Amino acid sequence: MVYLGRPSRGCQACKTRRIKCDETRPACNNCIKTNRECPGLPNEVDLIFRAEQPGTSRKKAKKGKSEIVVSVLKSLVDEYGEHQQLAEERGSKVAPQPPTSQIDQWYGDVSPTSLGSPAGQTADLVEQMSLNPPIEKQATAFFFNNFVLPPRNKETTRGFLELAVPLFNVSKEGSPLHFATEAVSVSIIANWPGRRHLQQKSARLYGQALAATQKALQDPVEATSDTTLLAILMFSLYESVTSSDRSVQAWAKHIEGAVAIVRARGTQQFANRQSLLLFRAVRTQMLTNAIQQRREIPDFPGVKGWVGDIGEDQTAASTLIKHSVRLPTLLTKAKPLFLSKKTPQTIAQVTEMLNEAYEIQRGLLEWEQQIPAQWGYRSIANRRFSAPDVDNIDELDVWPGPTMHVYKDVHIACIRNNNRVSQILCCSIVIDALKWLSGDLALCMSDDRFISARHRLQVLVDEICYSVPFHMYGQDLSEDLQSGRRIRNASQAIGGYFLIWPLYTASTMQEIPDIQRRWMRGRLAAISRQHGLDQSSIMACLNRGRSGANWNPGVGTRKHRLSEPSAYSGFTTLTCSSSSIIFQRLGELFSRIEMHSGASKTDIMAACCEAPGEA
Repeated sequence: MVYLGRPSRGCQACKTRRIKCDETRPACNNCIKTNRECPGLPNEVDLIFRAEQPGTSRKKAKKGKSEIVVSVLKSLVDEYGEHQQLAEERGSKVAPQPPTSQIDQWYGDVSPTSLGSPAGQTADLVEQMSLNPPIEKQATAFFFNNFVLPPRNKETTRGFLELAVPLFNVSKEGSPLHFATEAVSVSIIANWPGRRHLQQKSARLYGQALAATQKALQDPVEATSDTTLLAILMFSLYESVTSSDRSVQAWAKHIEGAVAIVRARGTQQFANRQSLLLFRAVRTQMLTNAIQQRREIPDFPGVKGWVGDIGEDQTAASTLIKHSVRLPTLLTKAKPLFLSKKTPQTIAQVTEMLNEAYEIQRGLLEWEQQIPAQWGYRSIANRRFSAPDVDNIDELDVWPGPTMHVYKDVHIACIRNNNRVSQILCCSIVIDALKWLSGDLALCMSDDRFISARHRLQVLVDEICYSVPFHMYGQDLSEDLQSGRRIRNASQAIGGYFLIWPLYTASTMQEIPDIQRRWMRGRLAAISRQHGLDQSSIMACLNRGRSGANWNPGVGTRKHRLSEPSAYSGFTTLTCSSSSIIFQRLGELFSRIEMHSGASKTDIMAACCEAPGEA
């Protein structure tokens, strides 16, 4: 340690005047003679443990931050080592890769020359390629040209793929992002019919990406870089488009890893727009994962926590996230409390949770009242409105209500429905809390709060049903909808995908009529047929993921009955196992939508990268 000289025991006033202090207590004579207020003599302890120089303080703070980052990310290094081993096992189980000549023959339709003229930065990637590039380079060019979205309107922008091209361009060959992008690109095409042989190639690239990420996480600077964070988000996308027994758990682990990185980066990342967009993408995925698994979200450094990025320029999307970010914690507390016995402590906890549900729903209602005018909908009459055919209700294209809702675009409709889903979950918690507190169902049903919550839940479910024709068929709803009518363009293809989460949640509510539940299940079956998803997958999603209205098929093909309600009936979330069923066939979904309707893969990929609950 450098010797800084004998410390002065004089008062600060004498030090400033550069005169000798007589060190008299409580005030020195120099200050008394000049009528100055003497600040007093320094404490002896302060003289022993003197303050560090500013430069030393900065160095120690920087070192301390690095140690914290290393501590937070150390577990990720081991995790990605395990992921790499699992990826190698997965790759060894798929069919071997055919000879190069055979790949060229089967894969020639996705070569750079067949892709047309890419726009923007993608063109640079294609121009640099040779006439006979490796298969992963062809797939990457195809991925950028067909799946990566340009930035959309500020109000509805979300997701992370818009950053893929600029960050890919600045990252080095063999970096985690390069390998991750190539793995995703090849895996998407490997899911198409006739190209299953590429699964081994995608698994090998995935393993290389995991190994590169494991190495990057050992460097405190690389571990928190934008490219490493985007690579991990790419891993979550890879697990979404591939199908394996471990995909669900791996997807959740990748999201948790991305959350650890943005937490280590702290609030400094808000100053850079690129880092800010990645933070918001991670937050979206984190909320989805937390709701699916009924887990609380971890704390984020900063006074405002996870909403610290929201400044004065608030949008409708940023306002909504303020309320959505509170929902996972509420859902986490709900089920164990409703299964517990009544004690003074649990009664107080359920009452507190009931008030919190009211508060969140109040915020969601205020959000609806403050959204821009273009986010609204117009109602048109349902000309086929009549008494429903009960036996064939699950085959009707339109819910037999008096109206249909038409929105400006399908992304706005999606965000509005996601807000309704959040309100539905709040309503179901209110209903179950009132049932639990009352103990007498007959008495509870006469409670004004119970009646209001059930009415609001029914209104929300009806509004989701009224939006289905627009999601499926677009704005042209003036003509009569014919049974079996197919989707016609990309926006309608995405609309059907966007409906899975709202229809799933709404159909599991016990309080809705059984006939409405059957109609929504019929729409899910129609989506599965039109979008290339197995109908059994959608049905399994309902049966395996439900925790609300438990229903079982009755006698006959069109008759269903509700089973006896469980002790905890209203609340439901889409479980991780259920979401994997929805995601595992995305490869076929892309190709089949394109075959049926000519849908652009750019718009279809937008649906895959957006999660419920955040705009």
